Amino acid sequence: MLTISNASPAAVTQLSLISDDRRAAQYNTNTIQTAIKNGGMVQIVDAGNYEVVADNFFTSAAARIVCAPGVYFTIAGVPVALSTLSGYLSTSEGVNVRGLRATVFGDSFSTRNVNAGLMYRWLDYGYFTWANMLLNSSFRFTTQYGVSGNTTAQMLARIGPVVADPSDWVFVQGGINDISAGATEATIVANLQAICATLANTKMVCLLAISPNAQAAGNTTKILNINARLRRWCATQKSVIFADVYSALVDSTLTTGAFASGNSPDSLHLSAQGARLAGQVIANAISPFVKVCPFLPSSGAEAWAIDNTCTQLLTSPLMTGTGGSVSGTGASGTLANNWNGGTDTGTVTSVFLAGQSRTDGIGLDQQITISSAGSGSVVNMRQTGVEARCSIGDTLYAVGSITLTGMSDVAYVMPTIQVVMDGTTYQIRCTDTSSTTFSQTNLAFNFRTPEFLLDCTTLTSVGFFLKIGFGTSGTGAAVMKVGRTGLYRIPAGATAS
Repeated sequence: MLTISNASPAAVTQLSLISDDRRAAQYNTNTIQTAIKNGGMVQIVDAGNYEVVADNFFTSAAARIVCAPGVYFTIAGVPVALSTLSGYLSTSEGVNVRGLRATVFGDSFSTRNVNAGLMYRWLDYGYFTWANMLLNSSFRFTTQYGVSGNTTAQMLARIGPVVADPSDWVFVQGGINDISAGATEATIVANLQAICATLANTKMVCLLAISPNAQAAGNTTKILNINARLRRWCATQKSVIFADVYSALVDSTLTTGAFASGNSPDSLHLSAQGARLAGQVIANAISPFVKVCPFLPSSGAEAWAIDNTCTQLLTSPLMTGTGGSVSGTGASGTLANNWNGGTDTGTVTSVFLAGQSRTDGIGLDQQITISSAGSGSVVNMRQTGVEARCSIGDTLYAVGSITLTGMSDVAYVMPTIQVVMDGTTYQIRCTDTSSTTFSQTNLAFNFRTPEFLLDCTTLTSVGFFLKIGFGTSGTGAAVMKVGRTGLYRIPAGATAS
């Protein structure tokens, strides 16, 4: 049976149930089984969300449990396998690095995470887009369940497919349309509680506070009251976490309850700047419950050019050497081996500097110092001609690490897989531009693009592009560092591992 105790036994094997590398994860699983098979106990050292499968090991039935330091397991039967919601340890004790599955459920705030229903293009004014990146891309998006104009009653009425969705986490937001329609505080709170309680039976839930809205008299007080009631209720729930995005978005110097400058393009929805702020609040709220799965390249040997059985397709993923090519008006400097870069569009000065050290000590960063960026200017770095390393039926995704400092009039940064197949060009992006206000504060994140299936008859080209674009001031600037970049293929019929 599962034992949860606040009292520490005299002798406890202290282990993390999942590790950041496969060998350690395998060791931990074996050690856990050895430690408890004779009646011993194992203490949970790392907080996390764990799912028990092949259910005779720790529990008498399949279960999903939230674990914090101080939780103990004892044996219930024959040792089998333990899986976690942060990737998992399978019966073969491998680690699935595709990440936790997540979906969003709400109104137009939620629809704005995905570009016109294209699941392979996530928008930069989506709260999930930023929450995921600021959590080092721990989540893999399943399906978008946002419907513009929905009230909480309408959301509750269509909750069935969300419950059935295979996601591990669901991000819930709603209520502003109820307020506009004159629904009472009690009704809105009751509906959101019912939605979250239903979903929490099978998933972890993150409930977003209702965002600022000053379009109608009395909205602010009602929003504050509802948020306060939801915050108190969430504190009593084991699997529902409250994210107070309101506080990050509102102009606290005003009495109107309006968005702070730049956080909304229309006093109702989020801009890219507002979504980033909301995403940071969400990331802060749920990070203790999300274990980051490592997915960035960690060796120069992890490249198809070194071994054509390798599923990482880029050459020089760790930005080594200085043999790359810099081109375009205003572009100069050194670029890592096998990379191309320079001016894409407009008039801009860009200085490329290869070989910059990284704080994690893994590989090097490619630095690009950009100044005097004219209206609409774009600078990129890229590798193309990768199609020969792919096969029809493969699934592709790209990863990497980006740091941005000294930003002025930056309009977007877009890691992109570009695929041409059956005569159509596809852009797979984790931060597709919304052309709304983009925050200029320093930014560091690990990205992982959506997965894209090469479902075609003719595959013409595949390439990876990293683009940074500027607004209309004519004085745009930024220092961008890029490292540990990879383009991965999942062969048809296989899973990421």
